[in-house]
Amino acid sequence: MSEAPDPIVQEFLLESREHLDQLDRDLVTLESEPGSSATLARAFRALHTLKGTCGFLGFTRLGAIGHAGEGLLARLRDGDVTFSLDVASALLTLVDRVRRLLDQIERTGSEGTGDDSVLLSALQRLQGAPATGSAPSMRPVEPEEEPADEPSGSTPGDARIKVDVQRLDRLMDLVGELVLARNQLVTRAGSADPRTVQEATQRMSALTSQIQSEVMETRLQPIATAWDRLPRLVRDTAVACGKEVRLELEGGATEIDRSVLDAIRDPLVHLVRNAIDHGIESPTVREACGKARAGVLRLSASHAGGRVRLEVSDDGAGIPVDRVRARALERGLVADARAQHMSDREWLDLVFRAGFTTTDKVTSVSGRGVGLDVVREHLAAIGGSVEVRTQPLAGTTFELRLPLTLAIVPALVVACGDERYALPQSAVLEVVRTGPGRNGAGIVTVAGGRVLRLRDALIPLVSLREQFEVPGKAPEHGFAVVLQSGASCFALQVDETGETQEVVVRPIGAAHRGLAVFAGVTLLGDGRVALILDPAGTARRAGLGLDLPVAVPVPPTQPVAPEHEWLVCELREGWFGALPLGEVLRIEEFGRDQIERLGGQLVARWRGQMLPLVELAGAIDPDRATSRLSRRRLTAVVHESAGVPVGWLVDQVLDAVVTIEIPAPVVPRTGVRGTAELVGHPVDLLDPSALLAPGGSCERLARRAAA
Repeated sequence: MSEAPDPIVQEFLLESREHLDQLDRDLVTLESEPGSSATLARAFRALHTLKGTCGFLGFTRLGAIGHAGEGLLARLRDGDVTFSLDVASALLTLVDRVRRLLDQIERTGSEGTGDDSVLLSALQRLQGAPATGSAPSMRPVEPEEEPADEPSGSTPGDARIKVDVQRLDRLMDLVGELVLARNQLVTRAGSADPRTVQEATQRMSALTSQIQSEVMETRLQPIATAWDRLPRLVRDTAVACGKEVRLELEGGATEIDRSVLDAIRDPLVHLVRNAIDHGIESPTVREACGKARAGVLRLSASHAGGRVRLEVSDDGAGIPVDRVRARALERGLVADARAQHMSDREWLDLVFRAGFTTTDKVTSVSGRGVGLDVVREHLAAIGGSVEVRTQPLAGTTFELRLPLTLAIVPALVVACGDERYALPQSAVLEVVRTGPGRNGAGIVTVAGGRVLRLRDALIPLVSLREQFEVPGKAPEHGFAVVLQSGASCFALQVDETGETQEVVVRPIGAAHRGLAVFAGVTLLGDGRVALILDPAGTARRAGLGLDLPVAVPVPPTQPVAPEHEWLVCELREGWFGALPLGEVLRIEEFGRDQIERLGGQLVARWRGQMLPLVELAGAIDPDRATSRLSRRRLTAVVHESAGVPVGWLVDQVLDAVVTIEIPAPVVPRTGVRGTAELVGHPVDLLDPSALLAPGGSCERLARRAAA
């Protein structure tokens, strides 16, 4: 085995790759803006710096290539040579060759031997005679065959990241405080007063959360690092397809965990190549349709709901839904009975099926029915999802939903018998109680298979106990966890559901690594080991596949009036209220040690932010507000108002129900829309927006708490 490069060479490799990435972007820019002297000067400096360091370290082969490229860039800078497609292709080929030699140095410590004469001759020829735009284009050479031990994906040098010194300083300060808190806890451990131990424990917990947050932020990088090489990819793919494409990038500063960045590089490549080859039309066709000759490929990134939303869109011809439908029926992918009820969205979802394609033309870029299935599989493996939207003649958009991190994720703990499992919270849509007498959620048999009937929709049901052959008998009253799997959903039947907690994801053992149903393993707070389930893998294991219906509606037997869905809660003993179910984000349980008081307001850390907690009973009637901090656990219904989440504290959540009308309230109060007989009790039907309005009871409650 070869020795690893010394620190000086490691630094050279890191800086050289940064110079190459910059040179790649600048050369693509110069093709569309050949007169940009600033871009040309920046490209020259990058190659000059790289060549100079090669000479210092004795890498003669790299130095010779860099010298020839620097000479050509100098002639371009001085105006002796005109920037053309030939020049761009030769310089981009230089970038590819240097990048492979850097990988060779990292693997073996040596740049090795090879024949660079064709590349050097081309660079010398282009220096001696000005090229013209009509000259035959020199395509970039095909990548040389990689050695058998060459790793795929990112290069070894990508394992290093840069961290802000100020962030390291904050981490060091927090570690110092953590040491002091530990000493305080050790000192008070034998105290007879439990309050002193509790205070020290809470301090340790708060510091641990802060350190966790800071460490996670050290792994965050701008998403632009995942698309740094896309301009080159777009350029080469467009040339290969005979098309003109302009790339637009938005939101590159959006930060995401490094592990997620590595996981989405391949899906991005597939989506970009697919958009250029299948989506964007040729220049002549675009002109005939009244469009600009050059198509637009746009990537935009933003944070949304604790996740990252990444959109890849083009202004091409769009995906013909009729052709998708015809090809699916021709290949027997959809039963005739189901086809009659499928929406355009469900038909479009078939493009993610392995081997599915609507084109009869096979090209070197795509057209073999591969690519989009890989995109969905890669994203499902990291807890992400992808959906497609299209409009005829206007274009197509692929929307990717990505987790912020893979190292520590919120998970819902469920149980079957004595076994515990963790479900990624990002995939959990809702949890419902099942069993005899439950309103709105029951298990029925349809066409020989069991489904969950939930609010007049039938959702495929998978029994976790049956899948893993858990011994024992299922309880009479169990739970169904409705999970998102790609663009579809299914319900997972379990015995019990526990609390949502942040779990540290560890890789699963080598003996079970081939089981796609497991995404990893974690250690719970009580010391027990729990397997982390992969929703997509669980669906496939149960034979459901990834083309599940979102929810099959149950046709009504007669016309019904508009329905209102409510989540019924017990606010106080004997006092019941209901929140509009469509406005409920989550139902959470917080331990007493997770609650803090900030300026008189109760808050809890939730999904990387501070969630305000408001007692729902006190919000309706401030005179009945009482403290809940004496309880060991608090139940909160998370509701979003004007984009801001609020946690309503209640005694317990009872059920989800449907009403046809909203009767007048028995006692008129702010925030109460009506009163109805539900779950065997009179229930106040609430209007959360009115409670949160300026001057409402919530504001009065907050002022009272602050006083």
